[in-house]
Amino acid sequence: MRFEPVAPPVAHSQTIVGSGAENHAKSAKRELIYRCKRTLGVGPIERIALVIVPAGNNARVAGPCAILAMLWGCAGTQPPVAARAFVPPERALSVRHAQAPAIDGSSDGNLIYATDGSKIYIYSYPAGTLVAQIANYFGPYGACADTAGNVYVMTHIGSGRRNERLEKFAHGGTTAIASMAIPRNSSDCAADPNSTDFAVAGTSGLWVYTGGNGPPRLYSDPNFFFVESCVYDNAGNIFLSGISVYSKFILAELPKGGDSLVEIATDIKTDDPTALRWDGDHLGVIIIPDRRGGTQVKQLEISGSSARTVGKVHIFPTKHGYFRHPYAWIDSNVFFWAYSNEYLGVWDYSQGGKPLLVKKVPQSSELWAIAVSRPPSR
Repeated sequence: MRFEPVAPPVAHSQTIVGSGAENHAKSAKRELIYRCKRTLGVGPIERIALVIVPAGNNARVAGPCAILAMLWGCAGTQPPVAARAFVPPERALSVRHAQAPAIDGSSDGNLIYATDGSKIYIYSYPAGTLVAQIANYFGPYGACADTAGNVYVMTHIGSGRRNERLEKFAHGGTTAIASMAIPRNSSDCAADPNSTDFAVAGTSGLWVYTGGNGPPRLYSDPNFFFVESCVYDNAGNIFLSGISVYSKFILAELPKGGDSLVEIATDIKTDDPTALRWDGDHLGVIIIPDRRGGTQVKQLEISGSSARTVGKVHIFPTKHGYFRHPYAWIDSNVFFWAYSNEYLGVWDYSQGGKPLLVKKVPQSSELWAIAVSRPPSR
């Protein structure tokens, strides 16, 4: 699994021209915040003020990564990251609710992979036991899984922040069995349930790897400011979402076998972080935050170039909890998500509400994404 060409670097400051410069600048700030979290491993930097320096009709967004690097001494040469090490499993953590929802058509042997700033945590499901930790990664973030039980983790390798990789783990494995370069500032990944095709979403657009390796083909749309998430449906169509050049939610589809993206009109009006997940019947749009204090998954029914909301699932954390990243996982009727930086939660997707199972992850700095691996069929 190998791919050499990568997308060109994106600067940590950006000049936007035109009457809508301030809206563009706000979107640029949001992109920089996501990038800073991945590269510096910092916490709640959403509080950083948006700096817009007027220059006629132009607006320049100061890069908070550069500012934080100077404050914390990160601007210099980074020490090399140690070789990835296997950390022995710790004791199982207490279960909040004894009964966890079952994954349809599966039993014991399911594994939850969760990423944070430097580690990958592996939990069994539904037992909820911490099986292993994979340490000494630099900023693992996005994660996804295929129908063969393989898990893919998007991470930085080595001392440089520009070397972004996709690491492939077999079900239950703690050592990557394959690795390939991916475009810089990638945010999410997805595997085709019917083939070995693979997709990566990021600032530049949607990259599709036919056969699961490179070179990929880039699909882009000028109305996307950047792409936040991507997912395949059961038929092999790819959906992608993100922020438009007008700082609004935007959704598009790459039909199976298609040559270009098709924008899809929706009734979703938000500029909050979103992620796409296929729930088996509908396209689920995970939105942070929900006005009711948690988050909601809007279930969309797609028809041509339009979509309508046919259902909503409201997800709430435990008391005093909060959601930071939208990259959850849905498998049949079970919803998996990380919240408040250090908790893994499991919800009944058909009911929503409070989590049925909660795990506090030891020594977690900031949980980012979750993928669930089913044991491969024998």
